[in-house]
Amino acid sequence: MRLDARGKVVKCDFYEAVIHSQARLTYDQVERLLVHEDAELRQRYQAVMISLEALFAIYQSLTKRRARRGALDFDSDQVQFEFDAEGRVAGIRKQQRLHAHRLIEECMIAANVEAARWVSQAKLPMLFRVHEPPQTHKLEALEAFLGSQGLKKAWQETPEPAQFAALQRQMAGQAGEPLLNAVLLRSLSLAVYQPENKGHFGLALGHYAHFTSPIRRYPDLLLHRAIKHLCRRRSKQQFAFTPADMVQFGRHCSFAERRAEEASRDVDERLKVQFMQRHVGERFGGVISGVTSFGAFVDLTEFGISGLVHVTAMPDDYYQFDPERHRLVGKRRGLAVQLADVVEIEVINVNLSERKIDLALVSKQGAKQAKKKRGQARP
Repeated sequence: MRLDARGKVVKCDFYEAVIHSQARLTYDQVERLLVHEDAELRQRYQAVMISLEALFAIYQSLTKRRARRGALDFDSDQVQFEFDAEGRVAGIRKQQRLHAHRLIEECMIAANVEAARWVSQAKLPMLFRVHEPPQTHKLEALEAFLGSQGLKKAWQETPEPAQFAALQRQMAGQAGEPLLNAVLLRSLSLAVYQPENKGHFGLALGHYAHFTSPIRRYPDLLLHRAIKHLCRRRSKQQFAFTPADMVQFGRHCSFAERRAEEASRDVDERLKVQFMQRHVGERFGGVISGVTSFGAFVDLTEFGISGLVHVTAMPDDYYQFDPERHRLVGKRRGLAVQLADVVEIEVINVNLSERKIDLALVSKQGAKQAKKKRGQARP
């Protein structure tokens, strides 16, 4: 791909090739090289520094272009597990999303777009990665929330991604930013694989497909097969797959993706619960990540682990659920807890077989105080 100074692809070619890698670098190393300008590392990898710095400049252009088109951006909540010699979880830490990660993401997105466009223009059957605008019922809930927060919607019927992104910018750095992001995320549709191109709402793109991981995702492999077919100048009639095949593949791949995500989430939850068994009776800082009629879910700031504060584990009162504001309000004392509130909790019970972590609300004093009170955590 050739890009201009504004990050626009002005020329793109596909061909079969073998890559000769000049250096094998980790994300942390690239971050230290480009962002922190680590002198020792720069000396060690001076042979590739010109290429890396050019790539970083391209990333900055692509990031600006992403912002101009109104793509959404939500930070990942993935964690890394540390194990002891006996295979038990010794520690959990949140994964940090570095500039090096974002650099690769932007390059992959650019490649995915060009692959989708090229095969689509050739009119070969293919699978697009489709992310449709929010469904009506989710949009109604979002609009009710915005109204309760004094925020105005900028759309009449169907929103544009840029209008969601504008809301994010409006709340950036404010106390309500996590709350808004949580509600926006809940309003979005699930992305699927299908042969009919309906664009990608979250990335604000008209053409998008998965192309960059053919060794681990079947939709990417199908797209590679189509590209190789075109590179070898074979006719459309010679292509091995029909539009009907793609419909079937899309359904199966979408189902398999959900199943894989559930399996991965199930393993993560089991490991998290196993880890928290050693911390019953301790206090932690957290942020409310979900509110229902029966309680509030809290993400523990230190570990990225979620547990439930049941209404019976909140200060004695009768709590009313306000779905529009995503909050619970005590009828007698007026205590209100809502999405994105910073709280202090105590771990009161852990059930490994049911993968449940039960918490009690101690206060809404904030994470600093909670961490200080924790003090005597058991090893």
